[in-house]
Amino acid sequence: MRLGLFFEKNTIIEEHNSSNNDFKLGHNQFSDWTEEEYKSILTHRELSQEEFEENLEYIPEFGASGTIDWRNKGKVQSIKDQKQCGSCWAFSSCSALESAYAIKHNKLYSFAEQ
Repeated sequence: MRLGLFFEKNTIIEEHNSSNNDFKLGHNQFSDWTEEEYKSILTHRELSQEEFEENLEYIPEFGASGTIDWRNKGKVQSIKDQKQCGSCWAFSSCSALESAYAIKHNKLYSFAEQ
């Protein structure tokens, strides 16, 4: 069963990576998990359409032109694995702070989520 799941994910990864996308997919520790197994470790809850619309906030554009890929400028850390600690807020906050600090001070540090 696990090998079958792995091959299913491998097919998805290969199809995605063979097309012209902005990002690449790869295998990780979840490559042989069922959808139910993966969802069981997530704390995310799907919002109803009504809840989604209630939480929308319009933010006008700032008038910036073009885009900047901060990865190419060395201002973004590599992906970190939070395992099952349930502290996605800490990991995302640290990543944002690390990048903001690197952009301002031209030095990329890895901040501790703890």
